[in-house]
Amino acid sequence: MKKRYKILAAALVMTFSMSITSFAGTWKQEAEGWWYQNDDGSYPQSGWQWIDGNEDGVAESYYFDENGYLLTNTTTPDGYTVNDGGAWTVDGVVQQKQTGPGTDGGESVSDGLRLYQEAAKKSSQLSSMTAASKISVTMTMEGETVTADMNMDLKFKDLNQSSMKYLATLDMNMIGVNMKGTMFYTDGYYYIDMMGIKQKVPMDIAGITAQVNSDMNGMGDDLTDSMQNVTVADDGNGNKVISYTMNMSGFNSYIMSIYDQMGLNVDSVNFKDLKGRSVINPEGYCISEDMDFVFDLTMEGQTVSANMAIQMNYINIGQPVDFTLPSTEGFTEAGTAQ
Repeated sequence: MKKRYKILAAALVMTFSMSITSFAGTWKQEAEGWWYQNDDGSYPQSGWQWIDGNEDGVAESYYFDENGYLLTNTTTPDGYTVNDGGAWTVDGVVQQKQTGPGTDGGESVSDGLRLYQEAAKKSSQLSSMTAASKISVTMTMEGETVTADMNMDLKFKDLNQSSMKYLATLDMNMIGVNMKGTMFYTDGYYYIDMMGIKQKVPMDIAGITAQVNSDMNGMGDDLTDSMQNVTVADDGNGNKVISYTMNMSGFNSYIMSIYDQMGLNVDSVNFKDLKGRSVINPEGYCISEDMDFVFDLTMEGQTVSANMAIQMNYINIGQPVDFTLPSTEGFTEAGTAQ
């Protein structure tokens, strides 16, 4: 049973890691603002640059100041308007141009990729976030099947800063047993309080972000490079619904980097399938996401096959989030003899 709990804990870490995938890409943020790194390491300065971040053959134009930082929600020195995402607009319409043959072969697919990428960028610019998640997991190991249902409330503040803080409360039912837990991040440590066990794991947020970006290079400059079978539909309430499948080739090394940072003894992970559905509101923010994925995970010599379904709803997007973290007293560093 302890081994099952360890594997489930690994799955929970994967759930957390999946929630931050939208922050990867070639757009970079510093205290002074956003800038864009070209493939050769250079960056635009004192002028415009057309950028097709997802390589779908459609680019938007952005203005960067003399220090290379993106101008947003203003009028550029040469008299043009850019929106809150930095894209050039005319009468409120984002201006685009074709940069080459599209990779998707259909206009609706290009629209879906563009909407998804723009929503990911807007989310990555938020300084705080609140979300509610429902997770269902079915795991099979050594011929025995275990199911778990989890509800998680997540809160972030000071996103993209060294002072970032994260708090998650967990309510889980597994084989008829109810378990509650708390996970939080502050000051370089990830804290886990579950089943009466309090452990902390050193985690370098800046380092893990750099590692994630490096590992994601195998998937292209943006997650949209790995999206397939994209469709776009209206939900009747003014929102756009983007459905897709994902080429999983780059996920294994990405998730393994998360496990390494967490100090979890995971031998290997093999993603087989992922289907996703994102709802984008008229303001361009993702308000909900559903993901269903299948994977095998080997830990301490034991392999578990798992199906996981995640429903994520983002609450009061754009509003400030404040919360108080639990006390860090009484936590033992993972791997320390007790």
